Amino acid sequence: MFILFNTPMRASGSVEGFISIIIVNYNKEPYLKKLFDSIVHNGFEKYEIIFVDDFSGDQSVEIARQYKSLIIHNKENKGPAYCRNKGAQIAKGEVLLFCDSDITIDKGSLSKINQHFVQDKIDAMIGCPTYPPLHDNWVGNYRTIEIRSCLRTGNLKEESLRLWSSTLGAIRKDLFLDLGGFNEEYKGPDIEDFELYLRFPKEAKVIVDEDVMYHHLYKSHLDVIVKAFRRSFFLGNLRFGQKGNVYLDDKHRKISIVFALFIWLTVGVSLKIPMLSYSIIFCLFLKIYHDRLMLQKSFRLKGLFFVVYTFLFSCLMAIPVLFGFLSGKSFKIICPKS
Repeated sequence: MFILFNTPMRASGSVEGFISIIIVNYNKEPYLKKLFDSIVHNGFEKYEIIFVDDFSGDQSVEIARQYKSLIIHNKENKGPAYCRNKGAQIAKGEVLLFCDSDITIDKGSLSKINQHFVQDKIDAMIGCPTYPPLHDNWVGNYRTIEIRSCLRTGNLKEESLRLWSSTLGAIRKDLFLDLGGFNEEYKGPDIEDFELYLRFPKEAKVIVDEDVMYHHLYKSHLDVIVKAFRRSFFLGNLRFGQKGNVYLDDKHRKISIVFALFIWLTVGVSLKIPMLSYSIIFCLFLKIYHDRLMLQKSFRLKGLFFVVYTFLFSCLMAIPVLFGFLSGKSFKIICPKS
């Protein structure tokens, strides 16, 4: 029999207007002090920090001990889904705020999150990445622009959003426990948050607040490409066209990927049939026009050379996404709870 979750979800008492911040960490020692400081100096007092260390080999736990936090130290590496579920079991807050260990949170964001749950009666929400990323490099700025563009074209202004992320994502504790928590079959930082969202009730009120901002770490091009492949692979394990999935349900992103693949296809074909080389120009024009808002933001942020880089890297990213998704469709590994 297939067992979805290894960690039983048991509710404990919750404190109204209180946020339980659950940080899952694996070897992120260089970035933890910035994250803790951004929480401590955020201007909001009704919170607790639950720090779940997933058997790190660095000094992460020692840094966490410098701050007022409840520390859980795994004796073996279990994966972020298991760790988040573990933190949720002992959380006192009415609201669970999951955040990655390689981000910083802008001042005032915690108060805004609390206000949404207390006054607006929402069920879940996510924050928005902002500039500069934790490492102010080109790939980090590209990913920040791309994610913000995805949110804006994915009906950002709708009352109910079609995605949820644990990078900086909050959810009512009772809803999280009713859903059974994250799927612990996902052993890495994959799509466990997307899969959880797929189980949200249709009437759930999920929002994104552009004023709840965080700065995220994107270390290298290779890191971004590998993550894109991994996540696309596991998305391929979900049935095609599953609603509520940012990669499969965001038409703007799908069209951008299709245009990029057409560019690669026309380049390859024109090497054999030179007469078709003019079609490359047509495909380039279509993608530039489609991605114009992202390219305009790239120009305002870093100038013309960064615009060229953004366009080329966007075309490149279509390849690992396509191969990852097709590979995932071919090899069924994890079955989400329906």
